[in-house]
Amino acid sequence: MDRNIFSYHNGIKTVYVDPLAVLESVYADSPKFGRLVEQTKSQEFPDWSLAIGSIAETARRVFDLPDFNQDTGEGWTRKQCFDLMREFLNFVNSKKKEWRMMADLLSSYHLPNLPIAIDYTGLFGLWLNIPRVGHRHAYAVWQGTEATKSNATIPWEWFAAVGLLDDVGEEMFFDANEARAMMTGSIDLG
Repeated sequence: MDRNIFSYHNGIKTVYVDPLAVLESVYADSPKFGRLVEQTKSQEFPDWSLAIGSIAETARRVFDLPDFNQDTGEGWTRKQCFDLMREFLNFVNSKKKEWRMMADLLSSYHLPNLPIAIDYTGLFGLWLNIPRVGHRHAYAVWQGTEATKSNATIPWEWFAAVGLLDDVGEEMFFDANEARAMMTGSIDLG
């Protein structure tokens, strides 16, 4: 099975790493890592220079890269460490984008048993999209809450987000909208 996990050449051999373990190590080593990445885009010299140095040192620790030795020329320079971290982050972002649509489908239809086989990087890609799924559910809840302030039908997505199971959401959808329609004298369940 080709798991397509992240790999790099350390100068001696190809090293394969678990991307989830690397991300956990990155944030354990540098809790404000995301902020450092943003600082690399800064126009001010001290901000981006220090951020690049911090990211390079995080990469050195997380990937267990040897320090650069000025006498022998062996080891990894800061630039090489930074470039490896950038390559890893590009890998992470590609997996996140690659699995975004599947995460949206799973969050919309709540498929408990996936009809397809998903390899490790697929599961990793889905895991990366958990915040996106949470935001989609929060938005659906907000839309439903707004609809309760009018005579509009509360959208099915609100019930799905709250019920988290299709059958529970569907039952809640019909019961709540039927009760609201009876109180207002109009029945329209879409």
